Amino acid sequence: MREERTELLQEEDGVSLGKYTLLKPLGQGGEGSVFLARDECLQRYVAIKRVCMAEEDREAEREEDREQGLKERSSKGMREAEHLRQLRHPMLPVIFDLFEDDRGARYLVMEYIQGMTLEEYIERNGSVQEKQARIWGEELSEILGYLHTRKPPVIY
Repeated sequence: MREERTELLQEEDGVSLGKYTLLKPLGQGGEGSVFLARDECLQRYVAIKRVCMAEEDREAEREEDREQGLKERSSKGMREAEHLRQLRHPMLPVIFDLFEDDRGARYLVMEYIQGMTLEEYIERNGSVQEKQARIWGEELSEILGYLHTRKPPVIY
């Protein structure tokens, strides 16, 4: 399964999504895939997250009222994305844009923050020292506190 996903991501390299050109996959998870992309209008790098549909969304597509279901899911997904776009915190990427393609796939375009994954950090530095783990824990607590106090709260 993971190999299939990687192949799908690689097939999209160089693909244009409106004013954005996908350059390479950055990661993937249960909520979707993230790509490094280039905003051709503003000449800057961005991260684009393609949001996966939940299993219940896939099931709803099979129902007779497919058209109405797509409209409702699209509206709900765009409301959620709009809420995320309004978040402002120094430790969160800024969301620049949100859109749907003609197939109904949703995308969030956000600030690209260069860095490394925890896996890359451990490969390069060995285990995480206690002092660093505390710093990261405090930063994560601050971000989660911010997210959970929004109206409505953002829960991760």
